[in-house]
Amino acid sequence: MVDLERQRDMLRRQREQDQRVLTALYNIGLACRDRPTLRTILETINHELHGVFSFDAIYIALCDETPETFSAALLVDEGEAQYIEGLEYGYLTGAIVRDRAPLLYRDLVAERDPDAPRVMFGNPEKRSRSWLGVPLMVGDDAVGVISIQSYQVGIYTPESLNLLQRMANVIAVAVENVRLLDVHGQLSRALSQQVTARTEELAALSRIASAAVSRRPLPAILDEALGVAIDLFRFDAGNVRLLDAAGIYLVLQAHRGFAPQYAEVTVRSPLITSPLRGVVLDGQPQVIERGWSSRFDPSRFPIHVFPPFDCALSLPLSIGSGVLGTLSLFGLVERTLSEHTVRLAQAVANQIAILVENTRLIEERERQISELRTLSSVSRAASTAQDLRTLLRQVHDALQEFLPLDAFSMLIYDPERQVVSDAVSIDEGRANDYWGNQPPPSRSLSAWIIRSGLSLRFENLPEQIAALEGIERHAFGSWRQALSWLGVPMLDREGRVIGVISVQGYTASLFGPRDEGLLHSVAAQVALHVQNVRLLTQRARQIGELEAIGQIGKLITASYNLDLMLDEVRREVVTLTDASVFYLLVCEPETRVVTHAI
Repeated sequence: MVDLERQRDMLRRQREQDQRVLTALYNIGLACRDRPTLRTILETINHELHGVFSFDAIYIALCDETPETFSAALLVDEGEAQYIEGLEYGYLTGAIVRDRAPLLYRDLVAERDPDAPRVMFGNPEKRSRSWLGVPLMVGDDAVGVISIQSYQVGIYTPESLNLLQRMANVIAVAVENVRLLDVHGQLSRALSQQVTARTEELAALSRIASAAVSRRPLPAILDEALGVAIDLFRFDAGNVRLLDAAGIYLVLQAHRGFAPQYAEVTVRSPLITSPLRGVVLDGQPQVIERGWSSRFDPSRFPIHVFPPFDCALSLPLSIGSGVLGTLSLFGLVERTLSEHTVRLAQAVANQIAILVENTRLIEERERQISELRTLSSVSRAASTAQDLRTLLRQVHDALQEFLPLDAFSMLIYDPERQVVSDAVSIDEGRANDYWGNQPPPSRSLSAWIIRSGLSLRFENLPEQIAALEGIERHAFGSWRQALSWLGVPMLDREGRVIGVISVQGYTASLFGPRDEGLLHSVAAQVALHVQNVRLLTQRARQIGELEAIGQIGKLITASYNLDLMLDEVRREVVTLTDASVFYLLVCEPETRVVTHAI
């Protein structure tokens, strides 16, 4: 009967213990369902294990991806808790994790190796006597450790170890599920951030690409693209520069985040001395993460017009193997630029380069259309104009739609008499005659073109005219000082100069080689018309002369009155030549005595 009572008591205690274990595991599992923090999980495990085991101190830790390190650990000694992240393995807990095996000490002080290092927590005046530790196992991997300790000897038995290990296996699964959920959440957030970032990047590239179809000036398009790049990469300022036609200068096209004087000082940067020389020549990005401003000598570089930038990213605008210019982004504070950021920035720069090339192709097409339209207008004017002034006005109107001219002049030169037969200019809408029926001034630009048969083009006339010896500017029209000047000769079929067409502007660098080529084509059209007019005039004159000779012959044969015949001759000659004075003398051939005079 006594044995039966004892067995019943044992079964009751076992059932109560099993109930406490199940309750503890249920509460731990329930806590893990709400995606708690690691600290909350560890505190819940500590609280629930108190209902199953007797201990004075507990050590619960979860392993980290970093070797020999716990990502989180809860250390409790007599109710005083410490939560530590990034804790290194202890001697005993590390052995449990590495060996994936539990440890049991009936009396830690007596049984452990005295030479082994001691890792203590809590009250250093008290030493743990009973010590039990088990790994948190998920499959073959140890994901953490639980150790319970008592200041009394012999508290824990192999049965205690077996129970704690079985509970630890269930706890490990619950904790690992929480960790997996946390990792899943982190991955989801990271993926969401990546999707957001990629969406933002694609939107930026799309905005830049959409500018290719807008009919706006290139500087306006580049300014918008620059703003997109600055916002995308979170920089404070930036600029876009393009190489000029000769590849000598980097010309500022757009800038943001700079003072107004920056553009005035750095609008044309010589490539040979530019900090961006390597970017253009090597076609590779230049990354400066800190100390940008301190890299330059103020005596050689205009650092005073720059804000105090600390970092910069400069990229080539590349098309194929060629470089069109640069995209530079600046920051006021130092920053680390990842490889992805640099690659993405280069993709943006390439997109801007495509934009530049596309805009240039569109501008070239529009220019060619305008050139053909201008030549068509000039050809139509040359074939229909009845006089030089009408022709001048029509040619001026056709060119003004294409060239940024402020004044226009055209002179017709007679190479046989070496005088200007007609010369008209249009300046500020008013037509003016000049140099009529006289040689052009020998030191004038037009005279130089007539003598040489070559064209002249000045980007800054006052500075460049000194290169031509014996030449000075002769103003026409409003007599204002021209800065840009372009003049071309008109040639006849024999290659002789029969006129000059010139345009001028009151702003520097208005006319380029393409404008010079167009003006040559216009001059050829006008020269053809001038020659045709001359031929028609010569033909009409010859017809008039023949008619006059015939009329005089008729009068001579019809009358024997010499005075009457001479008067008719005078009338016909004056009518033909528009002469204001006429002399005709008749004398004896032998004595040379004048017999008749008129």
